[in-house]
Amino acid sequence: MYGKTTLAFAALLAVSSVVVDAATPPSFPPPVPAEFPDWDEANVIPAKFLKEKLVTEAVAWVNEVVPAKFLNLKPSIGNDPASLQYREDPVKAHFWATTHVIQSKDVDRCPGANTWGLTFDDGPYTPDPTADAKDTLSSLDVYNALKKTGIKATFFIKGGPAVFNPDPLNAAVKDGNELAIHTYNHHPMTSLSNEQIVAELKYTEAIIFKHTGLVPKFWRPPYGVMDDRVRYIAEALGYTAIVWTDTPDMDAHESEVVGDGSLTFDQKVAKLVKTEESWMKKQAGFISLMHDHGPQSMNANLKTIETIGKRMKAGTLGLTVKPVGQCLGTEVYRKKGVEPVGGTSSTKAVTTSSTKAATTSSTRTTSTRATSTVKTTTSAIETVTSDPPTITTSSTTTSAVETVTLDPPTTITTPSKPTSEPTDVPSNPTTPVAEPTETTSTEACDDEETTTTTVEETSTVEAPPTETETCTDEPEPTETETCTDEPTAEPTDVFTTDIPIADPVTYTYTSTPTSTPTDEPVSSATTVRSAGVAAALIAAVAAFF
Repeated sequence: MYGKTTLAFAALLAVSSVVVDAATPPSFPPPVPAEFPDWDEANVIPAKFLKEKLVTEAVAWVNEVVPAKFLNLKPSIGNDPASLQYREDPVKAHFWATTHVIQSKDVDRCPGANTWGLTFDDGPYTPDPTADAKDTLSSLDVYNALKKTGIKATFFIKGGPAVFNPDPLNAAVKDGNELAIHTYNHHPMTSLSNEQIVAELKYTEAIIFKHTGLVPKFWRPPYGVMDDRVRYIAEALGYTAIVWTDTPDMDAHESEVVGDGSLTFDQKVAKLVKTEESWMKKQAGFISLMHDHGPQSMNANLKTIETIGKRMKAGTLGLTVKPVGQCLGTEVYRKKGVEPVGGTSSTKAVTTSSTKAATTSSTRTTSTRATSTVKTTTSAIETVTSDPPTITTSSTTTSAVETVTLDPPTTITTPSKPTSEPTDVPSNPTTPVAEPTETTSTEACDDEETTTTTVEETSTVEAPPTETETCTDEPEPTETETCTDEPTAEPTDVFTTDIPIADPVTYTYTSTPTSTPTDEPVSSATTVRSAGVAAALIAAVAAFF
């Protein structure tokens, strides 16, 4: 009898060692590296910087929670968005630069009517009058113009320039503007490896945190170049993609205008201002794309901001101008890191473990634009702590198993609208909105997998004489909940933001109160780990008897 007890106890410890390998979320606040990469928009971040804890722990987390089918999408070829070779199906991979299909948590407009989400990319900018005598304006001049007018904006920051010119970061925040991430070296993100994508985001996050103490929630892909690989890596790290409105077109197209050799400097500025003034009328909420970068754009910015101020004062603007966070009604900075999802691990000191296996089945179908997400079974295995610790082991708290299908409906149309300019690429097909679907069934449907894991209630394991056995194994009641994705007063950082979605999304699921469904992708490795833990527990108890 004692021999069987010893074997069972050893088996439980072995189960615990399996769980320890699960990745944990990246550190929060982010570790600030002693050295930052050089700002080099022609080359990727060097390999030595990918070995920093800032990057390695984030990569491990991404590999843990993002499904392989996204991580294995092929990188595109090229650093010039105008000649970028995208090697996947742009519709199936939701390549935003050409399809402009809003996917997952992407945001491309303000939800309220007559609301202008004012954004600027590519700062902080330092002028170089030695190269161009008219290049005299910096990002600080834009901040001052906004402050004088009484309006605020969201600035998508490039990490590279911020390392060498950090003062504007605090100046922007002090004036009430919002900071977000625009990557470190401004590369087309689909051309980078998974590790380089993480580094572009995390080094920008780190430099903003170093100088402001803030960790942004929002990011914007350079040139709008983003697919499901880039999207879900960023979401795994707690970021929501903020693009811009392309129907109607709210991109100032600065690169095209500035590159037009037939126009003089003043004509280029006048053309930009005319485009931006065309937005100043009553209409559906939108997010615009402008840049606090380059002498033509900077001069146009000051004139446009001045015009906004005059029309606001005269009551003829017809719009309320806000930064993105305000127009969405959500927090723009994280107060905590991303939380464990799926294969999380926690270390507990225990004397005798009483294993309680609870089985929860839930199926929910999410319908948004070209998106179908199916939530399946959750199996929770909990190890209960009793008397003062003498043995240290590990246990899982929650294991989430889900299947994600993101192939768009066959009715999606993709325009062949080329990338217009290297500042960011607008266009918009008409995307059918899928009708919300509700289901409480746990049976498999087309293209959906539903898994139910059941673990028998187990009894206590006889431990050595110095240990105390405790077992509480009462079944938990089942209840039916109906949830609607609406913004909540308290922002959450578990792969979510408090961002209203234009299309209603309704969930119906059945679960036990102890299991919390999420909409986030969970890796197949987590599924295998959960099944392995359950099987090992059953084997341990069988050995005991």
